[in-house]
Amino acid sequence: MPDALDTLKQENQALRTALIHEATRAAAARIGAFPELLTGLVEQSATITVHDGKVAVRILDAAGNPRVGNARGDMMGVDGLLAEIRKEPRYAAAFPEAPASPDRLPSGTAPVKGGLMTRTAFDALSPAEQHRAVKTGTKIVD
Repeated sequence: MPDALDTLKQENQALRTALIHEATRAAAARIGAFPELLTGLVEQSATITVHDGKVAVRILDAAGNPRVGNARGDMMGVDGLLAEIRKEPRYAAAFPEAPASPDRLPSGTAPVKGGLMTRTAFDALSPAEQHRAVKTGTKIVD
């Protein structure tokens, strides 16, 4: 039978996980990303802080030091981490609008504004990117 300390540790870990998952879900929803693909990445570097009675998920570097999230020196949160992850091509699948992003298309094939993409830009995408573009509602125009 687990003792009180083991029970407390398990409850603490469950609460930590739930808070990180919820913070990731909320941040992903704000930018239209898939939280299922991002939660593990966030969990690897997240910690829970309490400041002035408010609980927050903050990001640590590989050495366990708080990462700075802005010019004022505030700790980085999940939104800041997702903004960094979004720039990494290897995580493009987590961000459904990635195929329509001008920095991911060949030169001269920029999409039309408003969720539209030119036929040339669409044809330049890989089959997986074409699938994501169609699935996310991107309209193809000639």
